[in-house]
Amino acid sequence: MNRSGAGFVLLEVVAAASIITLLALSLSVGLIAAMEMNAVARAVTQGRLMAQSHLAQAAAGVAPPQWEEDGLVSTLQPIEQGGLTLWQVEVQGDKLPQPLRMVGGP
Repeated sequence: MNRSGAGFVLLEVVAAASIITLLALSLSVGLIAAMEMNAVARAVTQGRLMAQSHLAQAAAGVAPPQWEEDGLVSTLQPIEQGGLTLWQVEVQGDKLPQPLRMVGGP
């Protein structure tokens, strides 16, 4: 078999291009996964800050029952326990893997 032919060179070029394409595809998948994890982490951080702020507003007596901001919805619910009023906040959003809940009081 003669390896110096143009057909063999073309086969090597196609093989190299295939390997480069597979590597680029793998890197793209990794980048997409990293970007998705970053978006979820930002949404969780924003949701926690929103819940803390909503609880602080409730303690000050100025909190609305529902607060919407940047694709997140925070819902405030009073809880009576042992003569004290506590507040539960639940934050929901499309990028959150599950609703965030926090409880606070005076």
